[in-house]
Amino acid sequence: MSAAMRRTSGNEIVCVRAFVLIPVVAVCLLTLRAALLLYFYSGPLVSVVLSTSADTAAWPTGPAGGAGLLDRVLSLRSIEHARPRQPRRRPKDEAALFAVHVRRGDPTGDGRPPGEVERLAAQRLARDDGAEFEAGDERRIVRAHFVYENDLEDPLDPVEIERWLGGAPGADVSRLVEASRRTERDAVGEAFDEFSGIYGAAVKTRAIRWLHESPPTYDRAWVIEPDVVYAGRWTELFAFYASEFPAHDLVSVNSTHSTGGSAWPHAAACTLCAEGDGRWQTAFLPVFRISKRLASAVIEVLRSNLTGHHEALLPTVCERLSWCKWTSISHGDVYRYRPLITLEEAERDAKPGRLYHPVKSAEALRAFARVEV
Repeated sequence: MSAAMRRTSGNEIVCVRAFVLIPVVAVCLLTLRAALLLYFYSGPLVSVVLSTSADTAAWPTGPAGGAGLLDRVLSLRSIEHARPRQPRRRPKDEAALFAVHVRRGDPTGDGRPPGEVERLAAQRLARDDGAEFEAGDERRIVRAHFVYENDLEDPLDPVEIERWLGGAPGADVSRLVEASRRTERDAVGEAFDEFSGIYGAAVKTRAIRWLHESPPTYDRAWVIEPDVVYAGRWTELFAFYASEFPAHDLVSVNSTHSTGGSAWPHAAACTLCAEGDGRWQTAFLPVFRISKRLASAVIEVLRSNLTGHHEALLPTVCERLSWCKWTSISHGDVYRYRPLITLEEAERDAKPGRLYHPVKSAEALRAFARVEV
């Protein structure tokens, strides 16, 4: 064989080898791509493999006229939809603290079961326990707690308290938070005596201290008296202020002007108000929202033996702190200290989505409840 013929034969062999190897390499690369897609995007691929025969007809067909697995993988042009789903964010806790005195007997002397208004009010809050709502870019979940001061003469046990509250908080007795005057006085000092108000009640001090000591999942809390009625679901009110005033430390009625300034009977007893530049504020607090950092600041002030009625000291602490933001509640309709709201007034003035105080009659409470949207 001549040298020219040998060269021609060698070239033909190289061409044949290349002709054979190129498809093999291509098949290997395509197989690798398919394997990677199977590994990273198994969700969409499973839906492809399990598609019906009608869906199969829409796929590109291979040489044998059937839709092979490789053909299906190769037809997946865009894989944006196949990105793994982001885990659902855990909602933040929105504490709602129902501040109540439980008691035996019939203090009204009219034969009605004791605590009828408190029971109805507790049940209205308990139905919102676990409710979720959106506020801006975050979700929140209502966690109802019941801060109670027990009957001093004949204390009730936890089972009796649950029954007294009409089944709230149910099986989760950890939602029951006991308050006692002796314990709160030991916790914050003698400043408790003035801070607790004219009735010496421990429930609001305990509610604020509970928030101060609460787990990190809580960053604020609503404190609600049992004679406050919201004509709707409490979650609606919480969601409104969470959306409109998400970073405010105090949400309550600003009563500084209506109390008459220094003429207010409790003004002189506020030792914090008299210090520094003498600026002081008052807030009407049948229902209010307080941040954890403000609750901690209030506890610190009390432990330093500065004091004042809670409706003066709490907003004044906020006023003195450069970072503290306060907005007034705007949902009040018939919302006052006295006189008590009568049944006739409730039936005449009830409007959905409004706050009412003071409601001491179960009949009046039911009248407000009937106007819920």
